[in-house]
Amino acid sequence: MNLTIIIPTYNSANHITQTLTHVCQELSLKKFESEIVLVDNASSDNTLEVCKKFTPPSNICINIFSLPKNYGQKLAIILGLNAAAGPIAVSFDDDLQFNFNDVFKAIEILEDDYNIIMVNAKAAVQKKSRFSIFTQIFFNHYYRKSYFTPFKVYRLSERNLKNIFNPFFFWKFKPEQLCTFETIKKLGIRKHSNYSLRKQLILASTVLYKTLEKTSLLILSIGVLIFVFNGKLAMLFIAFFLLSLSRILIKIEKNHTAKIIRDTLGG
Repeated sequence: MNLTIIIPTYNSANHITQTLTHVCQELSLKKFESEIVLVDNASSDNTLEVCKKFTPPSNICINIFSLPKNYGQKLAIILGLNAAAGPIAVSFDDDLQFNFNDVFKAIEILEDDYNIIMVNAKAAVQKKSRFSIFTQIFFNHYYRKSYFTPFKVYRLSERNLKNIFNPFFFWKFKPEQLCTFETIKKLGIRKHSNYSLRKQLILASTVLYKTLEKTSLLILSIGVLIFVFNGKLAMLFIAFFLLSLSRILIKIEKNHTAKIIRDTLGG
């Protein structure tokens, strides 16, 4: 089987060799013809140099892409999907937070049901957040589907998923095309989060924009009712403003993502 492993990196010089060694060992045991796509998010340490010095086994090739700025994990994974050569691609953390053997379990799920396009790994125990009520109201669907988890397995063959320049492609999948299975999430080699609040907001931006869009449609419905019964237009104006804003933000993010990927891949 031809398999592509996509690993976004950022300031990973101290542990990326250990990660690549482990991934290559697991792939070699399965005797897969594989490639590893490393996408570096403008690391400020020597991550890129360490990656270039790593020598994989003969049945595994490594392709390295470097982004000029830290655009976040989400864009790095989409770039990796566009660069992938194999019919199946896996996005995976650079510090082994998940058990790599679970990759093969996810591939079995894809092979057993051709209707499934994407398999998500979900941590068996989810930490409760201070904002749990807020997330349940606005983001519950995306948490249940493990939207924010980097460990995903994609079926690229015959689905035209390799030409993705759209960070919102996740929303196009029907429920029967997605599958989520539980796994054990470890602390990882890094042992601390690599995400500031700004990076977390960037990662969640597509969800925030979509939530704004859905909220504005709800307000629009309420505004129509208020206008019909009371003749007041204020709610309609607010709804149209929020809807227009969400559509503009979504368009900007789509164009921004497409430009960076095309510039990086030379397409």
